[in-house]
Amino acid sequence: MELDKDFNPSEIAIQFVSEEGLAGDFTLGKDEYSGWNIFRHVYRWCTSHSRLQKRVESVAFAVIQNHLGEDFELSKYQFERVLKLACRDLPGLRRSELHKIDTFKRVINHIKENIEVAGTSIPVYENSDSTNDDDVVKTMKYLLGDGKFPFHRISVGTLLAIVLKKNPNLLSEMKEELQSGFMSLWDGLKTEKGKDQLTESLIGNMLALIPFTEPEDGKIWKVPQKINGQWQLVEFSSKAICLTPDWAAHDPYHAYSMLPQNNDIASPLLLFMGTPQPTASGFSVASWTDWVPGYAVGESLYSWFAEEKIKDCLRSHNENGHKTRLYGQSLGASLSLLTVANSPGLVESVSAYGAPSPTASTRQKYQENCEGLEEKPKVSIYWNDNDPVGFLGSGWHKDWSLYRVLPAKKTDGFSAHARAVVGQTGVLLWKAQSKPDSRRWKRFCVSLTHQLLSVPMFFLQSISIGGQVAFHQSKNWTLKKWDQVNEQFCLSE
Repeated sequence: MELDKDFNPSEIAIQFVSEEGLAGDFTLGKDEYSGWNIFRHVYRWCTSHSRLQKRVESVAFAVIQNHLGEDFELSKYQFERVLKLACRDLPGLRRSELHKIDTFKRVINHIKENIEVAGTSIPVYENSDSTNDDDVVKTMKYLLGDGKFPFHRISVGTLLAIVLKKNPNLLSEMKEELQSGFMSLWDGLKTEKGKDQLTESLIGNMLALIPFTEPEDGKIWKVPQKINGQWQLVEFSSKAICLTPDWAAHDPYHAYSMLPQNNDIASPLLLFMGTPQPTASGFSVASWTDWVPGYAVGESLYSWFAEEKIKDCLRSHNENGHKTRLYGQSLGASLSLLTVANSPGLVESVSAYGAPSPTASTRQKYQENCEGLEEKPKVSIYWNDNDPVGFLGSGWHKDWSLYRVLPAKKTDGFSAHARAVVGQTGVLLWKAQSKPDSRRWKRFCVSLTHQLLSVPMFFLQSISIGGQVAFHQSKNWTLKKWDQVNEQFCLSE
């Protein structure tokens, strides 16, 4: 029995030259067929490609690790992900063909070009152990660092404050903890202990969490901001902007304007809240706008109620000659992308975390509104690996920077969507290509499922909001009539 010569591993070798000048030949098999019986020939023929593939991939792992340097330890999970992403990005390429020299070079070069940064940001918490911490610190260590899933160790009172009755004291503690986190990062920036780009992304993710704490008007925040390539600690004053109509006054949804104080060169901020916890202000409207049939997440809220209010805010920021930086997570990220698509001339940059992608018409509107602009806004979308929300929608604009955030270990979908993965140890930032991502079959399936579920969900959410509006309006009418009766009774006496 003769073996296929093209499949003989003894004739396949990989040659590579890394950027550091390291060169070498890797022989991936030995010809030891002489004297073997037919059974061993057949067995070797059937298993040679599998062994060859593993050896080639081990070489690829070594090349990528060498490229990243000794300061970063590439995990097996991250290697599997970048290899899969590279094979998906390159047209007409299959992972099973990695043993071919031309394919190997294409994949390795593509991986090197698309790894934006690899490392660790400045940590918000030096110690991730949350055994002796209170509930707020446990939660923040989980959201912003390497802390473990804390909810089985959170007190009943805190859980009730999340799902049944708002606790202002808990919100105040969250505000204080976020502010403490900003100051911790500022101290780290002065000593340059972490990757600058990852730290900047982490600060943006923390800014996107501020709306969940419902800060009062006039609240002062001290936040590190990069201005002309240099970090500065800027004081901001927050102000709530109601994005819902008057009939939803019982449960208003807010964005938050952040104006710099005593700093003429800092950029103002506009923060959008994601779908909040059930006890937060705006939960009913936020959960409703997630499920409007035929619309992207948040698009109905923006186009029906919020567009002019947001534009007024951006214009007021621009009166001092500064464009606005937008931040948002989940629903808030979607509103950020809708805002920049409709008002790109008033926006300096967008940092969107866990964003569902907008519709094709929104991307087209962005393209048309950017015509004639001397400088387009910088749009950065951070998509944590394994986050299912990132597959919603039809895709991304070609000018937007899409980053896949790859942690050292695989995480579940909920954690991937809720956490600031850029704050974890050993993170890899992959610069994804929007065009191949927009054509993925998984995106089509997830988006189709969302649209099918949106019909019953929208119906149920609309009934819920209608009932709430009717209850509160009847309550207000009853109280108003009661006050009138009391007033007439007092006058008659």
